[in-house]
Amino acid sequence: MSKVKVSYLILIMFLASACATTIDESLPYTDLPEIQLAAKTKLFAAPGNAMSALTSSALPVGKRLNVIGSDKDRAWWLVMADNQTLGWIPTIFVRDGVANLESAVVIDPLPLCASFLGTADALDAAWASTSAGSVIVQGSIYLPQTAPSFADALLTITTNSGTVTASDYVHLPLTASSTLILFTAAIDNVQVNSTIAFDLSTVESGSYSFQAAFFSDGCGDKLKRSASNFTNKLPVSQPKSVHDKATSELTHNGPVTTSSATPPISATVALSTTQSGATPAMTPTPTPTITPTPTRVVIARSAGIERPRTVCANTYQTRLFKGQIARVITDSRINVRSDPTTRANNVVGKIEVQDTVTLLDGPECGQEMVWWYVRSSRDIVGWVSEGIADEYFLAFHANGTGETVDAPSVREDNSSSSANTYPELRTSLLAKAQRSSVRIENFAPQRERFIQALIDHLNDFNQPGLNAQTMSSALQSADAGDRVNGAVRHIWKDWVNNANSRGFNVNSADPGSLGFTPFRQLVIRLIQDRQGRLAGNQQRALYSYFTRRESSHVWNDDMKSVIGAINREHF
Repeated sequence: MSKVKVSYLILIMFLASACATTIDESLPYTDLPEIQLAAKTKLFAAPGNAMSALTSSALPVGKRLNVIGSDKDRAWWLVMADNQTLGWIPTIFVRDGVANLESAVVIDPLPLCASFLGTADALDAAWASTSAGSVIVQGSIYLPQTAPSFADALLTITTNSGTVTASDYVHLPLTASSTLILFTAAIDNVQVNSTIAFDLSTVESGSYSFQAAFFSDGCGDKLKRSASNFTNKLPVSQPKSVHDKATSELTHNGPVTTSSATPPISATVALSTTQSGATPAMTPTPTPTITPTPTRVVIARSAGIERPRTVCANTYQTRLFKGQIARVITDSRINVRSDPTTRANNVVGKIEVQDTVTLLDGPECGQEMVWWYVRSSRDIVGWVSEGIADEYFLAFHANGTGETVDAPSVREDNSSSSANTYPELRTSLLAKAQRSSVRIENFAPQRERFIQALIDHLNDFNQPGLNAQTMSSALQSADAGDRVNGAVRHIWKDWVNNANSRGFNVNSADPGSLGFTPFRQLVIRLIQDRQGRLAGNQQRALYSYFTRRESSHVWNDDMKSVIGAINREHF
């Protein structure tokens, strides 16, 4: 399947903005691709945002989901559950077999400075804003079957305060009978409790599924928007993957506000595009700004899957991802180096032709080459180049086990520890714990050590869809202090009681040798400051503990159930 690069407003459902995206030009598919869950997970409105859960309960293990798209790193998948609900799931919760998976779209998500506010899942349910300022709306309309009444559909966005200053949409034929519309809008000068509502003219209710997510635009200059030709009316029935001229004016229930084709706004929504798929049957259509598609390097000897992406300027695109196993495809051995350069005297070994390597870290950019920190099948560890000029040295061989190690730091911003990188997070989390209504008894010192350990280990989080940023976002939740207190009080208290009855030292004894369950062992060792680098299941367990939806009372009086569930799910 071939894809073309498209840059336009915000695109995709629950995603967003001013970023490059890729749309599969072979749409419509015969059938949507499927994935199966290997672990329970919720659906999220935004990738990497632990606060944006769309569902109150987790989807079960073995659940099959249709794939709509992914982020550019394939760390998150945009999926459809039960033929009606769209949301994001982390790749780490998907069974094997996704390496060759194609999806309709690939997108870049909103940055974390765009805070998730809430959702609406029905057209007739107006949403009241909990935030003042600028709000970004992202949503979807899914038609499982072609609906004749949709032929002239017009989506209208109304608000009783603020101004819809820009909007856009894409209309994707997913299969021969199903269609997905992804839309977005920027609304400025919104007040707290302002309502935002939607209307879809001519379309019979029940023939489609509607969803919308709302984000507070707190990004400042990080998320720029330029004027859009659409304001509050979108002709969503027209097939389109490019930006077209608007034909409507603003609908506003409050004080009269005039909106022109290029309204004055304080931020920008970028709408340069490259056309793909069906040509919209709309007039007049402005000439789009063409964004050249990066040249794909064609190598006759290449093997395995190819998903080129640019990670280093002025050089070839990488075809690999961290954690994969690659094979040497050159005619001669390749050098393994102590750092990602070709300087003299840094060769630490050589890897034979057709030998395999596990990609432990990277990619890094150096001397117009893409570098990976690898371990060979013969345990040679170091940096190798993926290729040079128009020749690749490595090609995809297989999905790896997710093995990672600490590679020698070659980035200045990686030289500091997690503790120095997240000082505000530590202060904020401790303040929440100190204000929490969950009793801590006399374990305040252990609470501080637990919080410090969580911060110290943030850079251990290195799995697809679960990195330091993802975990730090989880630790910023409103009830993170309750969860900290619950873990310390319940688990450390049981540890102390066992020590008193069995006569061991609480600060030096190993909980693993004393019959404690895995999650209890993890928390105890973190408090003891004896926990090594977090393994994959330990990372997932901690993330689950700080993001799972539970009644607030459990942190005080039902921690056993929570601990039991985490042990069953992750150990």
